[in-house]
Amino acid sequence: MIRSFTPAVTKLFNLIPSNRGRPLTDIAGRVEYPDLENDIRAVFSGEVIERPVSPTGGKGYYLARILPYRDATNVIDGVLLTFIDVSSIVAAEEQQKVLAAELTHRVKNTFAVVSSIAERTLPEGETKNDLIAVSTHSGTPMTCCRRLAGSRRGCATWS
Repeated sequence: MIRSFTPAVTKLFNLIPSNRGRPLTDIAGRVEYPDLENDIRAVFSGEVIERPVSPTGGKGYYLARILPYRDATNVIDGVLLTFIDVSSIVAAEEQQKVLAAELTHRVKNTFAVVSSIAERTLPEGETKNDLIAVSTHSGTPMTCCRRLAGSRRGCATWS
């Protein structure tokens, strides 16, 4: 039974003041939440439920959180249902995935160029694996650069 609601929830459910006292499941909602009734029942047994939901039409993302509402004697006397708009967080996560993929692509391309240059400048008889072994044991790119140059003297700095 609906006891109270905020004006913001009317974006997701067609609620009007006369809906107080009616079950929420009787109200037409604008969210894709087929398990709402089952989740409400589960919360009456003490569970706390969080799940992502989408508005019908698919524009936006919400986190639905259902908590038990306890009276002064700590007895569950209802549920508190909140919807948190997480659309900007989801968009930022998607952007982060795109940027990470781009960075991975650029690093792989840069490594391919460096690997090609290394193969072409290796002294006669040495392989790229020899260079990798030197770089992992020496600990610095300068050692690899000097090794490629065939000397221990100056080498262009890496930036």
